[in-house]
Amino acid sequence: MPPLRRDVIYPIFLKCLPFVEDEFWKETFEELSYGNCYQGSYLSKGFLCCNVKGKEFIYKFLDKEPQRIYNDISKLLKEKLNIMSKNDRKILIHEFEELEQHLKILKQTEWNDIKKKSVKDILFQNYLIKHKKENELRDSQIRCLYHTINLGMMLKSIKNTDIVYHDGEIFEIKGITFAKGKYKIDIDIYSGLDEEVSKVSEKKDEKLLRHL
Repeated sequence: MPPLRRDVIYPIFLKCLPFVEDEFWKETFEELSYGNCYQGSYLSKGFLCCNVKGKEFIYKFLDKEPQRIYNDISKLLKEKLNIMSKNDRKILIHEFEELEQHLKILKQTEWNDIKKKSVKDILFQNYLIKHKKENELRDSQIRCLYHTINLGMMLKSIKNTDIVYHDGEIFEIKGITFAKGKYKIDIDIYSGLDEEVSKVSEKKDEKLLRHL
């Protein structure tokens, strides 16, 4: 194996060091400044590239701020090449354990008791991913349906009683059916809009009467 180069070729990576706390990543960016990369990746004309099958990426680091370069490259290496420090892995394990614990709690929770929108979003996404695979739906169809469900929940045209949920999973949303390559919505999504407008109007009238 040839000796690693020690001449600084890309000083921009040394400018990233003030934003790095983890020793592992400090060493990584020092090596990048010498032009040394992890296996499967390489530097060329202001780009960090990866040619590993299924993990390909091309990242232009020229003309970017050092802090952004550090954030972007460390994220790419973690997500694409699974390169992490011991501290990163500890954090990942901790997050996984927390998620596992949260899922156990969710399995014992009724839909009406789930208050966090972020948790509901995850459950809706899991529901849609399942149907995407089962019914061979396109990404564009899933995105459209996801936005429709969110709108329906917001306008209350999709009610909590329409969600068939147990054991931490949404099994059905009443009024939405699937077939191969398509889905059908038998819900008037905007039916809740008149109700909301009426409520707002009533509140305005009440406020006006109080000032008469």
